[in-house]
Amino acid sequence: MGDFLKKVFAFISVLFFCLLLGEVVLRMMGYKPGKISYSQWTKEVPQLSNRYGFAADSNGIFKVDALATHWIDSVIQIHKHDQRYKDDRNIADSLVFEVYSLGYESLNLMHAKIKNPLTSLYQKIKNENSDNDLHRAIQNYIEHPVNSDGFRSIEFRPCNKAKKKLLLIGDSFTWGHSATNITNSFADILLAKEYAVYNAGISGAEPAQYAAIINKYVPLLHPDVVVVNFYLGNDVMYFDRKVAPYKPIFYATNAGNLIACPYTTYFQDGKAAYDFMLKTSYLSHENWFKTICAQTSITTLSWMVLRKFGFAWDTPLAYKDYYQQELSREQQEPTANQLMKTAEEVCKANNCRFVLAIIPERKGSGLSKVKDYKNLFPQQNYFYPASLTTSDYRSDDGHFNDEGEKTYANFLLPLLEKNN
Repeated sequence: MGDFLKKVFAFISVLFFCLLLGEVVLRMMGYKPGKISYSQWTKEVPQLSNRYGFAADSNGIFKVDALATHWIDSVIQIHKHDQRYKDDRNIADSLVFEVYSLGYESLNLMHAKIKNPLTSLYQKIKNENSDNDLHRAIQNYIEHPVNSDGFRSIEFRPCNKAKKKLLLIGDSFTWGHSATNITNSFADILLAKEYAVYNAGISGAEPAQYAAIINKYVPLLHPDVVVVNFYLGNDVMYFDRKVAPYKPIFYATNAGNLIACPYTTYFQDGKAAYDFMLKTSYLSHENWFKTICAQTSITTLSWMVLRKFGFAWDTPLAYKDYYQQELSREQQEPTANQLMKTAEEVCKANNCRFVLAIIPERKGSGLSKVKDYKNLFPQQNYFYPASLTTSDYRSDDGHFNDEGEKTYANFLLPLLEKNN
């Protein structure tokens, strides 16, 4: 009996040591007891503060706000003739980084510190005295990278010297989020080929935004081609999220960009969105099992495994009514189906061609397909870039790298030249 007890004690001791070691390792890896949701885009902060740079207008269209545009232009103006400027992107802590960094992105191109097709074209045209309205628009865009409508684009005005007029619509991919210099983005590659690229891509945008932009700008611009760059990673939603006057897509804060409307109802402000993010990131204590699981990183991770296989679910007590209301509005088809059909009709009514171009999501060792999503575009004509591979994406944030920008631009080019 004594030997048996010794073996039991030894087993328990080893098990305890292994669990303790596992707990230490998990915490060193960043796992917290009770935390069930992690995101590279958001974080917890001691005190929430706002970041400025984006705003929604009276039509609910999300864009760069006027104050940020003025700040960007002032940075460029100060250093326009000074190649010894310091590329310091940490001096505007109250502004959204990807907005205020546009000033330095343009300066680096203007002073030829980066090499790409748009750099070469800018150097060629900046001193020319011609009546080429597209060249003048491109020069103005480099020196004022946000246009008067709040988009990272040439001005939304006619360009008669262009090959074709293109209205590009999309999210951070179309904005050019992760290009090493933002003018390496596929939108600017097309611009350098002397298409008039009206780039209405904006970070965080989704199909309701795409439709709102088409409804407003297609009748004004009369482009030859409208290209919706549809990202499978987050443009597929089964909730009817509508744009609303002055309601942003996200609240920019020091905790990250917090989604303003996760389902169909907008949060009142950034604080409400942060509280939602925080509470839904941790396991609730509504019963003894969840309370126990929330005590250590190991038990929390075990609960997360159960959730992955459908054996567990958590709804924070403070949001039970919210979830019940919102989830009851889930639809069988993605809202993009009807929105893109309507967008195509608007384009046809204004005699311009509509192109629905798919941007796949990088998922592990492959790329997502349209067929991976329930009832997505069963009767809609779309174009899928078969030439893209996982090597065209950044591993840290899932956006295109510079090669991916080129590959996607080359995918679009033959679509732009079709006549019907």
